Formats: sequence, structure tokens, C-alpha cells
Amino acid sequence: MIRTSLLFAIFSLVFLSGINAQEDDESPRNEAMDNFIIDISWETFIDKPERVSYRWYNNGFNFSLFFDQPVGERTGMSVALGAGLSTQSYYSDHQIRRDTTGTRVDTSSWQSAEPDYRNNKVSTTWVGVPFEIRYRSAENANGNRVKVTGGARFDFLLDVHDKLITSERLKLKTYDFPDVLNYRIGVYTRISYGKVGLYGFYNLTGLFQPGRGRGMNQLSVGISIAAF
Repeated sequence: MIRTSLLFAIFSLVFLSGINAQEDDESPRNEAMDNFIIDISWETFIDKPERVSYRWYNNGFNFSLFFDQPVGERTGMSVALGAGLSTQSYYSDHQIRRDTTGTRVDTSSWQSAEPDYRNNKVSTTWVGVPFEIRYRSAENANGNRVKVTGGARFDFLLDVHDKLITSERLKLKTYDFPDVLNYRIGVYTRISYGKVGLYGFYNLTGLFQPGRGRGMNQLSVGISIAAF
């Protein structure tokens, strides 16, 4: 799936660049833009435990500030390096806990939450560096552009915790998750028209450290907004 997505992004960039080369307007049009982008996404996992019931409203937010460097005056291409903050909330009927039933105690699994609860979620917060290769078309009559982006990001785990609200409205939080991987490497794509677009992200490294829990690669699908 990752290989197919990357090939599709590369093909799109080549195809759109070919269209750009046929344009008659010779005036310079490549300028820095999309320096602050917000991604709003629905969150899930690949290889998630079948017994866990995740809610449909799992959500995520990315806030990324970029330095956009155009490549040439009329290519429509640019590269962008930035800094970003990312957060995800996963609602379910299970919690991440150390597995004390097996032969190893240094592994984690998703275990059932207490029977009577009102709400239960696991939250992650990351800070990191995104890198993007961007294509944008010339402006149309409405002043909008078609934009295609392929990117990768390296993040450090800033926080992971869960919060359970009991039937008596007691809030319980846990911050000790020694088996969760403390960094994340992922690839993503963004296809936009004007300031609004579609966004997809795939985590290559998984939620847990190798051998310390189920792989569970994060998958995000949502919308992007280019604030400025």
C-alpha cells in the first residue's frame, strides 16, 4: 500500500509538471506559499486488535509551520521544511496496560476497561520535522491552484496518556507507558484546490517498540487547510 501511494504521488507530480510545461504564459509564477497548514483527520490503526472496539470519532490534528522554497520561476515545484505539533485521540473500550498474564512482563496489550465507564481514550502528542516536495499549477480564473504534495515526517513523542471517566464521573489518568515507541516516522500526501485539500498519513514505525506490543501502524485520513 505504501509503495502504491508513493508511485501514485510521483506519477501525479510528473503528469502535472508535463501540463505545466505546455502553458503559454511565460511570466514568473512560482512563489512561496502554504507556510502554515492545519490537518484535521480521522484516526485508526492498521493491524489493530480485533477484540477492541474503536469509536468512529477517533480524531487527530496537525499544526505545521513551513519554510517553502520554490524551485525555478515557472516549474510549479518547491520543497518545504518545517516544524510541527501533532496530536491524536483514540476512543475505545480497552486500555493499554502491561501484560502480566504471559511469560514476559515487558510487553503491553490492549486490555478491557472497567465495566462501568462513561468515556475512555488514549491520547498521543508529537513534535517533529516535516519535509515536503510540492507541485502547484498556475492560477485559474478564480485565482486558485491545484496542489499535490508528497511528504515525510520524523516526530518525537512528547506525551502519551489515557483518561477514563467512570460512571460516577471520576476521572482517572495514566501516564506510564514504557513500551510505546518514543519516535515516529511516517509518509503522507496532500491534494488540494486553493486552500483546502485531502490529507492522508501512514506511520511506518508502529505504536510500540519492536517486540514490546502489537505493531499497530497509525493511519490518518482527513482534510487540510492552508491558513497562509
